[in-house]
Amino acid sequence: MLLTRAAEMMYFCWNYFQAMWYGSLWNMVPQLLGPTESTVMVFCAVIGTGTVFFIDVKLSEMVHEVKRLIKKEKPHLINFDSSLLRLYLAREDDAWMDSRDEATMEALKTEPVPERIAALIQQELILFQYKCLNEIACFSSNFQQSNHNIHVLVQLPDEPEKVTQHKSKHCFSLTTIMIF
Repeated sequence: MLLTRAAEMMYFCWNYFQAMWYGSLWNMVPQLLGPTESTVMVFCAVIGTGTVFFIDVKLSEMVHEVKRLIKKEKPHLINFDSSLLRLYLAREDDAWMDSRDEATMEALKTEPVPERIAALIQQELILFQYKCLNEIACFSSNFQQSNHNIHVLVQLPDEPEKVTQHKSKHCFSLTTIMIF
């Protein structure tokens, strides 16, 4: 404990020295004020691809912010509006799904969606866009992180190509409008 505190103090002093050297104490304000609300790692799995990744999120954030962070983390996979994502709790029998389970990972990669995942999606409540994570029982103050748990299942729209085409067909750029 004492060693950890000493390391934190050395880190703070080094940052203070750098801030003074570069003439900017403004970057030090968060450290001077102390920690704010902590973030947690939420592991997500994309249904149909089996892609597993994590995002750092505050438990006080709303689900629509989680969708935005997911899109930001995987822009090559999600090339449409983040509000079209459907998020589900990844819980089977009151336990998080395990990314080390080969059957689970194969089920997440399979198209069409296997019965196991389809039943889970129908069974578990969708994460509504304007609900805060800490309002969901599974993400309350006793939320336990693990590198092997999958917390959120991400379902892409059925036909993202049509979503992208619709968007590009009906959206005009400023240069297009100015030409007319």
